[in-house]
Amino acid sequence: MKLRLLSLIALISCAACGGNTSEQATSATTTTASADSAAVTQPADGTAASTPADTAATGAAATGQPKACDLVSAEDLSRITGKTFTPGQTAADMPTVSQCGWDQQASSDGGVSITLYADGAEVIKNTRAVPAIKLEPLKGVGDEAYLQVVAGTIRNTVMVRKGKRGAQITLNYSNPDPRHLEEIARLAVQKI
Repeated sequence: MKLRLLSLIALISCAACGGNTSEQATSATTTTASADSAAVTQPADGTAASTPADTAATGAAATGQPKACDLVSAEDLSRITGKTFTPGQTAADMPTVSQCGWDQQASSDGGVSITLYADGAEVIKNTRAVPAIKLEPLKGVGDEAYLQVVAGTIRNTVMVRKGKRGAQITLNYSNPDPRHLEEIARLAVQKI
């Protein structure tokens, strides 16, 4: 369920920064599956269908860029936060966005998510346009970095940009420490 929510957030973010809307994506391809076969993506123009294995190479890995799960490890997150996490699980892997989630082991208190964007400046610009979000600068992290403050009190997300790419790091558990966010961002930005 958590990864489905992360995927939904990634797709909304991607659409907000100029990615395909679901209507555009639906007109471009049709996906079908039967009980005895894997899903097959059939382009609307009638060209050859592709399987998930064929399309897997079109995500972040195909560009030679790191995926969100490559930026930090469960061990890194545990060392920084003092909590124990499961290995990261990919929630989205597209050319413009990659997302990974780490759940807490033996806890239902949430986890950590990282979304890696091809165009970090655009995502930061779109976030600035949201009236309920204030961005507080973090000095010395990447080319630019901000702690997101939502509704004046929620401080559980950092956005960081290095070069063209950017990452959004969110601590999805009770009472997150903004210092942990900054430390995770400093580590992640080394691999962007």
